[in-house]
Formats: sequence, structure tokens, C-alpha cells
Amino acid sequence: MLKTDRINQHTFNRALFWRYLDYHDFMMGDGNGVKGRGHVLSKHLNKEVENHLFKQIIENMYVCLTLRVKFIPGLIRFVMERIFKGLVEVLMYFWHFMIASCCRQIIERNLIKRAQRFAINYFSNTRLSVSDINQ
Repeated sequence: MLKTDRINQHTFNRALFWRYLDYHDFMMGDGNGVKGRGHVLSKHLNKEVENHLFKQIIENMYVCLTLRVKFIPGLIRFVMERIFKGLVEVLMYFWHFMIASCCRQIIERNLIKRAQRFAINYFSNTRLSVSDINQ
């Protein structure tokens, strides 16, 4: 594998990774409750995008590996491919579990922040005092 090929592959992986992060930024917002255009996509499509990008990153890693070891005989390569595909499935499972838990925490944090902001704005704009609220 030529050095330029490796560099191109590396930049492609990085580009994919940043696109993946952008997608998550669109989905989750910037932490202040402001979302990008990603939230208009349906949940099904989001999962599809996530799967596609993750698989592309993994496949590129695999391509890099196999191109480096071109001389490996066919049977060993076949076995390696089967093992690698199994690993990808396991990775996908844990990846989704990890992303789902992170997303849930971010959403919960954002919702709490938004609720607090709403309460502060609401009570600062109304003329109710604390004693009125307690009654």
C-alpha cells in the first residue's frame, strides 16, 4: 500500500468521523437547547444514518488492514473476514448501547435546563410573588 493511499484513507476516515459527530450535533443540539437541521429526520432514518456511517468507518479500517497484508492466503483471509464481520456485529451492539445511554443523559440534562429556564422566565415575567405561589 502506497503512503499516499494510507494518508487518503486516513483523511477519509477522519472526514467520516467528523460527519458522524456533525450528525450527532444536529440531533442533540449544542447544549443550549438549540438544534440543527438533524431533528427533522425521523428516528428510523437517524438509526440508518448512524449504522451506515459506523459501518463505513469499520469497513475502511478493514480495507486498510487487508491492503497492508495482501500476501495472506485465501483461506486465512476468508477466516479473518468471518471473524471481523462477527466483531463488527458485537461492536455495533455495544456502540448503540453506549450512544443510546449518552444521548439519554444529554437529553435529560437539556430537558432539565430548559425547564429551569422556562420557570425562571415565566416567574420573572409575571407579577406573582413567592407567597402567591405557595397559596
